[in-house]
Amino acid sequence: PSSATQTQASSRDDFEPLFYQPGPRGFYSPIAGKNSEARLNAFRNIGRIMGICLQLGDLCGITLNRHVIVQILGGQPTWHDMAFFDHHMYESFRLLINDAQAPNAEELFAELDFRFSIDLAPQEGGEERELIPNGRNVRVTPENVLDYVRSYSLYRMQVSQFPAIDAMRKGIFDVIPKHTLRLFTPED
Repeated sequence: PSSATQTQASSRDDFEPLFYQPGPRGFYSPIAGKNSEARLNAFRNIGRIMGICLQLGDLCGITLNRHVIVQILGGQPTWHDMAFFDHHMYESFRLLINDAQAPNAEELFAELDFRFSIDLAPQEGGEERELIPNGRNVRVTPENVLDYVRSYSLYRMQVSQFPAIDAMRKGIFDVIPKHTLRLFTPED
């Protein structure tokens, strides 16, 4: 495609919604899109609004998923945060981990034929990504299932959304000092 076509596609991405609801109704996660300068600036402005709300002691009009708040506060999400982000996937992972302990686990995992790659939802980029080098060719087994669950969760909650979350965090710190957030937990 020509550079004009690419620019048009990129600018369309800039005007797509900034957030979506991957899990429980009413909890939002950012849609990073192509991480263009304009889109990341929009996320930074949202962070500034959040900072103003914190500074004034007002409620902010958007309820973010727990993993987003964890990262804004400077923490690292764990695979257990997937329960708040995508409850169905979390339950599937929990059952998969339990199945790894079953006597017929090797046979079950061979039938499932999971690989260390992920097909992202359209809101997350809509592409296949490898979770580890050459992940398309690495099978998930009972022995490495915990690595798979952690890698999958980390990619969906952190890697694919990091630029947008980081921009919001910077926007908050444009308004309030960094040390202010040390008092908060994700539940706050």
